[in-house]
Amino acid sequence: MLTHVPKGKPAVRNLGISPFNPPPGSRKVKGDVLYLFVDTVEKRRLHITCCTKGFFVNSSNDDQFNPAPSNQNKSICHSLVDLLNVVSPGFKKAYPTIIKKRNERLMLDRLPTPYPVYSWLSPAQEVIEDSIRADDASQPHRVGFEDHLPGQIRDWNEELQTTHEMPRSSLPERLTRDRSVFKIHGDFIGAAIKVRIRYVLHLWGFLRFVIYRAQWLLLTEMLWQLIQPMNRERTCSFGITYSSVSDLM
Repeated sequence: MLTHVPKGKPAVRNLGISPFNPPPGSRKVKGDVLYLFVDTVEKRRLHITCCTKGFFVNSSNDDQFNPAPSNQNKSICHSLVDLLNVVSPGFKKAYPTIIKKRNERLMLDRLPTPYPVYSWLSPAQEVIEDSIRADDASQPHRVGFEDHLPGQIRDWNEELQTTHEMPRSSLPERLTRDRSVFKIHGDFIGAAIKVRIRYVLHLWGFLRFVIYRAQWLLLTEMLWQLIQPMNRERTCSFGITYSSVSDLM
């Protein structure tokens, strides 16, 4: 079972991609690449422009797009962390603490898991506003429609066997083979998890009704057979021979 890891003080309340994306053509020619929004711990929402020169706070709000630099924060920083250090005192105080705690963790605890892991038992997660998580779940490349296109059903056994039989005599061949095995394995685990979730959410209620219905019919048939003469063969109309109620459960 996964253990609960206590969280420290957050550096920002929320961070995500602005709904004003993508930048219009008139702004692309001026170097705009991406628009972000950040909810600071001071309960302020900042709209940030990522351009070829760096990051700066623009004058946009939730209702109106204004790409001009903000009159209150005119700094242009090389990285997003440097900009947030300038505009948010809470971020400047909490971010070094978060980095320090991460560096103090064990090396094996900090390493990313190479293969996807899904635990059956895990602590309940706190539901908080997270725009990045919402984007990952709603983007077209994350929905998973490609697994259900007609004529494109994937043969997992064939793909796994093909990748394992790839040549590996040289270093480039081994790297190509390992990348292919990793991708196929990750796609297979993701597809298996989707099927299991769909089964639990939609199919189990129907199967439970069918099982209970069959058990009730067999129990009724068994009780009817018990009231018949004892020398009669105790076999129900379904062709199943039983000796006790527990055999039918």
